[in-house]
Amino acid sequence: MTKNIYALLVGIDTYHPVSVPAISSLKGCVNDIKAVKAYLRERTKADEWKLVEPSNLPWILTNEKATRQAIINSFEQHLCKPDQASSPKRALQVVQRLEHIARWTNTLELESPARTRIKPDDLKMEIVLNTSIASSDAPNVATGSLSEASDIRRLEYEYSNGAWSPPTFYVRLTNNSKKTLYCNVLDLTESFAVSVAFFQDRTSMRLQPGETIEREYIDSVVPDELWEQGITEPKDRLKLIVSTTEFDASLLEQDALDLPRFTQSQRSIETEELQHQGMLNSLMALHQKPRNLSLNN
Repeated sequence: MTKNIYALLVGIDTYHPVSVPAISSLKGCVNDIKAVKAYLRERTKADEWKLVEPSNLPWILTNEKATRQAIINSFEQHLCKPDQASSPKRALQVVQRLEHIARWTNTLELESPARTRIKPDDLKMEIVLNTSIASSDAPNVATGSLSEASDIRRLEYEYSNGAWSPPTFYVRLTNNSKKTLYCNVLDLTESFAVSVAFFQDRTSMRLQPGETIEREYIDSVVPDELWEQGITEPKDRLKLIVSTTEFDASLLEQDALDLPRFTQSQRSIETEELQHQGMLNSLMALHQKPRNLSLNN
């Protein structure tokens, strides 16, 4: 019996020139889609497989044809079964989930502008661990500057007096420059949530030259819903945003998607840092969404 294979291929090299934020053109996406199409056609030559290529509906969308509505239409009319009354709703849900992941990815990959007044060592971020549970082979302070891409820290639960205690830490920021800086730290989880979780000010904090700001220890817990799935090592990414003007970091917050279905063994934190200035709130306004914090204060 022949089995049908349904595919929707989307590749965008050229984005709209007036998009906000501006998105640089790419070079390989459309070629990749062509390669995937050729691969699917080659692999479905056998009798037991058939690649469904509708003549009345585009199943390959590239560049300006890959609009949001075109993708939804292809989901509804090509990927969803015609006899399912909920097909349009399911198609919209899939697109919304993809957009949610894309917002999370865009936030994670925010980069400094080519021309900036902020130097790599102007602001220092430290992850200060509780010394009582810090690993013997690692210091209790993880430091980083804007010149460093990332610093991975693994935090482990400690068993004491018949009970497990979560690791605790706090974030410390120091302005090493001679100018006033505005900053905040985002927490990006593996479930595609974004939150401003480490300081009471959820917009931007002003740091004068030489000033340091820090907060009390935070419990780094594995949520109950993850324990129930056997997930014991979620990874959070900490994103430091620095600007010479005020901004609202809370505009980047969003809820988590459904929890991942994989199992790990410990908890870790990966710190990433960013300097950014100019048009910052215009960028953040594209990502507005509330979020329930996964880290306990």
